[in-house]
Amino acid sequence: LAEAAGMYTLGYTCGGDHQQAAAEHPEWFEHYGAAWACLNADPFWEREFNAIREALQVYPTRGLFYDMVRFDGACRCPFCQAAYERFYGQPMPADVDRERFRHDTFSHWLDRAMAAPREIVPDIEVCVNQQWMRSDGIPLEMLDRCDWYYCEYGEYEWVGEILRAWADRPLVCG
Repeated sequence: LAEAAGMYTLGYTCGGDHQQAAAEHPEWFEHYGAAWACLNADPFWEREFNAIREALQVYPTRGLFYDMVRFDGACRCPFCQAAYERFYGQPMPADVDRERFRHDTFSHWLDRAMAAPREIVPDIEVCVNQQWMRSDGIPLEMLDRCDWYYCEYGEYEWVGEILRAWADRPLVCG
């Protein structure tokens, strides 16, 4: 009905914040606690991506918003250790280049996060709550991989900067 009325429909997923999953699989939430799942915890994210695919088969939307997605590069859980070895061909050292690991983890996660909904709705517009002002938010140089931008209401002083810098894409403030 919304689409027929000319409305833009948007799906929402609260990425890493899943209390039941945290209770059942604390290893997915080792670094951040129950608040956020590790971006390298593939079993958690595959479960999330499957839920997104299933929801989009029933309720295809024009957009999808991933919220609560963070990674600071400091996590040393078994999933991060495996990802590090996959990315760089060696075991994770004691002194990790956190920015490089954060960047590569977000890049790998974004590939999967963008592909999953597009398997069902090929032209769906996808956005991640970038939180790019934070040291654990999506790296600034990856914002162009999103179809539209999001700015937290608490970052209102940056809206003008965002509009000037990224006038080529829609901006949503929440």
